[in-house]
Amino acid sequence: MKQRSDFVRRTRFYKKVDIYLKLWYRYHRLFFHRLICRGKKIIAFNTFINVKYRLKLSEETNPYLTFLAAMIKASPTIFLLPLKTGRFLHGVPAPITSKKKLTLAVSWVVTMSKNKSRTISLKSLVNILIFSIYGYGPVIEKKKNTYAIGSKNRHLRRFFD
Repeated sequence: MKQRSDFVRRTRFYKKVDIYLKLWYRYHRLFFHRLICRGKKIIAFNTFINVKYRLKLSEETNPYLTFLAAMIKASPTIFLLPLKTGRFLHGVPAPITSKKKLTLAVSWVVTMSKNKSRTISLKSLVNILIFSIYGYGPVIEKKKNTYAIGSKNRHLRRFFD
C-alpha cells in the first residue's frame, strides 16, 4: 500500500511539472518570435540568452521560473473590445482565452521594453520582468488600467450579448 501511494504522489508531482513545462514552452516560443528583429532569428536568440543570464544574476534563482512567474503575473484577466457610440470609442470588457492571455502578456512586455528608436534594450527588458514579479512596473500598470476601464464600461456589455 505504501508503494502505491508513493507512486500516486510522484505522478501528481510530474503532472504539475508537465503543466508548467507546457506553459513555459508556450511563453518562450511567443516571446522569442516577438523578439525577432528585421527577420534575424540570431538577434532574438542572443537577446533571449542574455535576458536569461541577467535574470539569473539579478534574482539568483532559476531564470525559467522567474520568466514564467513574470509572464503569469503580467497576463490580463479581461480583454477590451472596441465599441463606437456617437463619436466616442469605448473599451467593453470581454472574457479572454488562454492563448490571447499569453499573446497580450508577451506583446505588452516587449513593447514596454523598446526604446524610442524601436530597439529592445536588455536592461529595461530584465527590469520589466523583475518588476512584474513583485507586482509593480509598467506592465502591471497597463493591466490595472485595462481592468479599470473594463469595470467602468461593463454596462455596455449588453451590445455584445
